[in-house]
Amino acid sequence: MFWLPLAFATSRPVSDAERCAHADAVVVAEVTGVEGRWADSGAIESWVDLAVTTRVRGDAPDTVTVRVLGGTAGGVRFTVSEAPSLAVDRRYLLFLVRRPDAWEVLGRDGVVPLGHDAPVPRVCPAP
Repeated sequence: MFWLPLAFATSRPVSDAERCAHADAVVVAEVTGVEGRWADSGAIESWVDLAVTTRVRGDAPDTVTVRVLGGTAGGVRFTVSEAPSLAVDRRYLLFLVRRPDAWEVLGRDGVVPLGHDAPVPRVCPAP
């Protein structure tokens, strides 16, 4: 079951401060693998392996696996327009929430693509 605060499920712009306030962790990470799986609901979920290189806010381990709605499993592709898309060998700034059974990205806007040499943007206000 995917859950997002209402602000993240709508099309209104969400500020970095709002994303930071709702995220359990904000990290810079590189995608090292993606595996599509059938969920009990009948949908396809992608399990995305991340190598965390920088912790901007919160506590996250060196490797994190996040669950994202959509992907490919058994030759079937399931696309969700509002779900984030993550590609292997790409680097991202990610706003993450911890669920009882998995980490999840805080909506489509919870993923910011970064070049491999790009500096880490300042997104979260100082505590």
